[in-house]
Amino acid sequence: MALTVSVVLSQTALPVAWQMVPAQASRSWMDILCRLLALLAPAVATGMEVPVLYDRGLYSPRLWHRIRALGWHPCLRCAPDLTFQPDGQLEARPAAAWGARGGGGGGGGGRVGGGRGGGLAPPQPPVGHAGGAPWGGA
Repeated sequence: MALTVSVVLSQTALPVAWQMVPAQASRSWMDILCRLLALLAPAVATGMEVPVLYDRGLYSPRLWHRIRALGWHPCLRCAPDLTFQPDGQLEARPAAAWGARGGGGGGGGGRVGGGRGGGLAPPQPPVGHAGGAPWGGA
């Protein structure tokens, strides 16, 4: 199996870094992915906006923090029925609605629900948003 980092160009994913690993490897995929991203970082121009799309199966606070430490923007692709309820709000909305709003500023927390598991408190900002809370709360 190959762990691959690709660049999207004209709607095509071009592999730029990869490592072959046995399907049942005991070594952490996170170690490999974080190393591949670190190896690619010098090739990215300073100030260039770099969205990093990854699937929910690869979610890890460590990967999220590594991407942010590089100055890039993690975009986690999740189940379509995922919801997010910001702290202090009375009801949850589809998580995609929060991410689609873009900007927003301040930090904040809340609860994630739906998807395969029940509700859980997220350790990071909600799905699809690069920085702080997309609802603009503090």
